[in-house]
Amino acid sequence: MRFLLLLLVLPALMGFRLLTPQDVSTDVWWDADVETSIARAGEARSSWAAILDAVSTEHRADLAHLLRSMPEADVTSLDPAQVLENVQLAHVAKARAAWGAALPEDVFQEFVLPYANVTEPRDPWRAEFTERWWPVVKDATTPAAAAKTLNETIFSELGVKYSTARKRADQSPKESIEQGLASCTGLSILLSNACRSVGVPARLVGTPSWVDKQGNHTWVEIWSEGEWHFVGAAEPDPKGLDHGWFEADAKRAIAGDPLHAIFAVGWSATQTPFALPWAPDRPVPGIDVTARYQDEAPPVAEEAKPTTTRFRFDAFDIPKGVRVAIGLRVSVNGVKGVHFEGTTKGADKDTNDILECEVPRGATLALQIDTPEGWSFPWVTQVPEDVDVFYDSQDVWSWPGFVSGEDPKLVMKEWFEKRESGEKLPFLNIFGGRGEAGLLPCVVWGYEHADIRARHKAAFDVNKAFAPERLSPYTVKTVGKRPADGWGLVIAMHGGGGAAKEVNDSQWEHMQVYYKDHPEHGGYKYVALRAPNNEWNGVYDDKISPLIENLVQQFVRFGDVDSDRVHLIGYSHGGYGAFVIGTKIPWRFATIHSSAAAPTGGETAGENLRTTRFTYMVGENDTAYGRRERCEAFAEEIQTLKGGREDIYPVDFLFEPGHGHGGLPDRDLLETQLQTSRTTVPKEITWTMTDDVLKEFSWISVDEPEEGKRVDVRVDGQKIHVTGDVRRVTLWIDSRVVDVTQPFQVIAAGRTFDVVATQRADDYAESLWRKGDPKLSFQFRMDVALRR
Repeated sequence: MRFLLLLLVLPALMGFRLLTPQDVSTDVWWDADVETSIARAGEARSSWAAILDAVSTEHRADLAHLLRSMPEADVTSLDPAQVLENVQLAHVAKARAAWGAALPEDVFQEFVLPYANVTEPRDPWRAEFTERWWPVVKDATTPAAAAKTLNETIFSELGVKYSTARKRADQSPKESIEQGLASCTGLSILLSNACRSVGVPARLVGTPSWVDKQGNHTWVEIWSEGEWHFVGAAEPDPKGLDHGWFEADAKRAIAGDPLHAIFAVGWSATQTPFALPWAPDRPVPGIDVTARYQDEAPPVAEEAKPTTTRFRFDAFDIPKGVRVAIGLRVSVNGVKGVHFEGTTKGADKDTNDILECEVPRGATLALQIDTPEGWSFPWVTQVPEDVDVFYDSQDVWSWPGFVSGEDPKLVMKEWFEKRESGEKLPFLNIFGGRGEAGLLPCVVWGYEHADIRARHKAAFDVNKAFAPERLSPYTVKTVGKRPADGWGLVIAMHGGGGAAKEVNDSQWEHMQVYYKDHPEHGGYKYVALRAPNNEWNGVYDDKISPLIENLVQQFVRFGDVDSDRVHLIGYSHGGYGAFVIGTKIPWRFATIHSSAAAPTGGETAGENLRTTRFTYMVGENDTAYGRRERCEAFAEEIQTLKGGREDIYPVDFLFEPGHGHGGLPDRDLLETQLQTSRTTVPKEITWTMTDDVLKEFSWISVDEPEEGKRVDVRVDGQKIHVTGDVRRVTLWIDSRVVDVTQPFQVIAAGRTFDVVATQRADDYAESLWRKGDPKLSFQFRMDVALRR
């Protein structure tokens, strides 16, 4: 970039004439203040006097203003001709700007006319900038519009970005452009000068130190239509001026505090000095503008206590030692949905620009990061009760290892071994440098037996579902567009069963296209699952439900699937699977459907469908193996279970007259299934165990499952009623079950327990580990003995 000392041709083309020292008047028109200023120049006084004599009447007041207010060092070091050119070009910009005639004289003199901002080297930038940036803003009708356009344009065109690797904080435009790097101050100087070059009043604004952060910050204010507006240099906000990442920080500034107030730079200001962090011995004249950044707060009652904490997040690339931009999701206390979503700030952002959100004090947070494999499963942490801001500059998420450099497999293995031995364990600090408040529990998604996660990912990458002694391939088809909360998942199971491999392969291929696409109800992944073997009960023995659970977890972990929109559907052999899998783990699904099949004695437990949508279809003439008869008996069983209630057992029997085993009219069933979401945390649970394998059912767990045993749970306001014939049941509780901010009761085995919940990150993490579902994570665990 060339910096021109004089611009002779451009103003002439515009009808203006630049004056030279030869245009000398014999009149001495300047006042004593100006004379005092130029007298400090020593031998250079005569040069200043010549320029003062040469300046036109139109420009005299402005040159005099500069000489009265400019730093003393500039009077002795700057070329007077350069300063004169600056005045003349400032008038060129004012004359052609649509708003120029309306600029108040004091605003023009203080915030358009100056050739510098703070302590930066004095490059002759105005001629070059005038020529370069006027075409960019020539159609703007207000200073605000011009400034917004410049902020969106100049940095990419100049190739300058924020970086702590810049050579100095207060770089001149030339220095920043040559390096391609600048601090927030260097960026602000560039933007301020670009604005002034086209007649936009601009000034640097900043704070020597944020109230609750280390470090200072500098930005720009723009005068437009009688008001000042702020903007972050190289940080255009989609909402326009008066928006930026530092808004909340600015509101906490302290007016009148020389360290924590917000100051605007004004060379004629006499209010207070603005201490510059990079040059504390060279303060500049400042105007305390803190009040303009603060909302008028309503009176706060003395007894009122803050209920939230500002939680801040940073991510670093440890080997490179730089901040990185990583997508982040925050959930609170296991409540359904995302509390906050954002992106940590990368190396090109100001070091004080930190991702932040408000969270309830004392809450348990689940933190997920966006990885190449999709959203990670959460890490959890407890928010302190007694701090306003929760942050440490050493906060680091390193995926897939811990920041301490410890091998996560070894860390987790050791933790679990100690846990299983009954040892009380502290939380593992994976952030570092924050003490007890920042300790996180060890049971973290992605590390609960790290080899399990690796197996899930390996299986997902090759489209296979697994369980002990079982492995099933599957195909995946994407239908429609991704909904805001993630994809739906349809697991479709084929017919066949006890037949040759070729037959089952053919049935599997047919299932890949059997059900019609229905993207109108939200995009989904259609997974056609191949039975793990060619046995008659290949998809409905005791080992198939863990395989389906692992399949669901694969897609929730790595496929960006919403666990509230998982659907199970099957025909014939696959329909039998739906009758068994769907009643063993109904809490995993939004809907379940079976066609051309029937319940299996000892494996299908209809009572488990208390809150899960279940439909089944059979033809009038499908009587082989007692299919129609058994389906009709199941319908009667459901009616008995309902007991006259219509709010439980949403089960429908679809009887098709004239049809046999094949050709049932079910190919459009997804149209209705996809409109239903799971009842994630039901108020009533019935769980009859049909094997000794599965330990989880919705928000309850049993460590010693036993075929034929049963547990019933019912929530009535602040009372949880538990009955059953197992030895012990674990309740996982949060605000979706009862109001955990208030005492509640658990009534079991003839006893009543008065309970006050204590949020525990340990419990939260363990529920994530056990349930394998972020939406079934809970902040409080209670073990209830039902018999000895």
